[in-house]
Amino acid sequence: MSAKRQNFLHGAAILAATVAIVKIIGGIYKLPLYNILDNSAITDFNIAYNIYSLLLTISTAGVPVAISRMVSAATSTGRVSQSRKIFSVAMPTFAIIGAVTSIIMFVFAQPLANFMEDPAAAPSIRMISPAVFLCCVIAVYRGFSQGHGDMVPTSISQIAEVACKLVVGLIIAYAMLKAGMPSSLVAAGAISGVVVGLAISIPILARYKSRAIKNNSYELVETDSSTLTSSRTLKDILKLSIPVTLGSSLFNLITIIDTKLILSQLMASGLTNEVAKDLYGVYSKTITLFNFPAAFITPISVSVVPAVAAAIAMKKYSQSAEVMGSSIKVMNLIALPAGVGLTVLAEPIYQVFYGMEDAQGPMIMALMGIASYFVCLQLVTTAIVQANGYERMSMVILPLGGVLKIATTYILVGHTGLGIIGAPVSTMMCYGFISVANIIIIMTKAKGKPAMLKAFLKPLLCTAIMGAGAWGCYGLIDMVTGASGSGSRMYMAVCMGAAIVVAVVIYAVLIIVTGALSKEDVMLLPKGEKIAKVLRLK
Repeated sequence: MSAKRQNFLHGAAILAATVAIVKIIGGIYKLPLYNILDNSAITDFNIAYNIYSLLLTISTAGVPVAISRMVSAATSTGRVSQSRKIFSVAMPTFAIIGAVTSIIMFVFAQPLANFMEDPAAAPSIRMISPAVFLCCVIAVYRGFSQGHGDMVPTSISQIAEVACKLVVGLIIAYAMLKAGMPSSLVAAGAISGVVVGLAISIPILARYKSRAIKNNSYELVETDSSTLTSSRTLKDILKLSIPVTLGSSLFNLITIIDTKLILSQLMASGLTNEVAKDLYGVYSKTITLFNFPAAFITPISVSVVPAVAAAIAMKKYSQSAEVMGSSIKVMNLIALPAGVGLTVLAEPIYQVFYGMEDAQGPMIMALMGIASYFVCLQLVTTAIVQANGYERMSMVILPLGGVLKIATTYILVGHTGLGIIGAPVSTMMCYGFISVANIIIIMTKAKGKPAMLKAFLKPLLCTAIMGAGAWGCYGLIDMVTGASGSGSRMYMAVCMGAAIVVAVVIYAVLIIVTGALSKEDVMLLPKGEKIAKVLRLK
């Protein structure tokens, strides 16, 4: 059992690290891309990608989970033939589903774009439509390898996919822009990198599978030759995958509705379609940096589930409380300074990365910095709620948060005079509500109660002083040098970098002086033992 648990944690750490790498590369991809595209083209790009994400989730979200569970169950009971049967049934089934979905997306690209209040997004929707088919095939391969406890193929293919998207998407977008093509076509060229990246992932996964079988790592000893019929196997796959798909589709659907609402409410307030798209493009730029802190919190949310679940299973409730408290504290130590940094340095950050043309960009960036913290808090607290066995409560809270986001977007964007500023406010309210609800469940339902005051107090104190230092340092440099009025992004970047260095030094000193970080906290992270040694934590 200990070896199995260690193997599981190792696999979880690999996937968590991969998710972080993929999100970081994805962010790096969008930063230069959003400088190539104008705000209208950014809106075209994001609308196409959001529609693709929804259809992709509906087609594949539960597939890797279902296949990995079934393959793992089959191989662990000596039914190797059944594990092969699962793959042979799933591959053609989901390939057909993916092909049909891709065709629908291609054929109805214009009606979908019109529905989203952005007719110019149709070329991007057509361009990304083959990606759904490719993802269906990829999902089966990944589920099969994960079912054998092999997370490497998934990780390698994800990194190759996002790296290819970065290189191909940027090169094609830049070439089309230089050729003087319309912005809607440039957006379509940029999104083509997604399709190419996915296409490259398939032979990588196929090669890993064939090599694993050749090396007998997927050919375990068969002690039970019984296999289910193809129809029964398919029924079991669908039975496991559909609930996961429904849950995963929720936030993609909410994103689609939210995007349409923002555009329609902006136009209802008297703005033209082009002006509304331009404002949504500004908002989209801030989402890239808004997502960065969550990339570093994902390993914590992955690691906390097995650690808490194991402690509860052994009825070691004080241990589970310590793990929960440490996970929230480590999240605070990472997410609080990141969110506060994005907020207090919103103006130079936005202008350095995206230029000085968008008047509302810095304000949106400041609000999204606050919202980024609540996203991180939501990730960890949701994982803790689920680890304590209250998955059904999460299934209620998450939809309620989504409904709150849609309602507040409708009201704030269209009926309060806030305009596009209402979009980040609604995001903040959505994730803030989910986080608070999760904490209430943890403190009232969990048998081991984490020390919440300890988890929040020192990180908040350190972050408040750090934030004041960063804000004061940049303000002083700006007053002396006139960086913000220079019109030079490079000059502003140097001044911003100096403020960030000062903030990091202040924060590091405060963490050491206050003893905010302990060895037990760091052990929740992948390679925690090595990190603790480097930091000399005891």
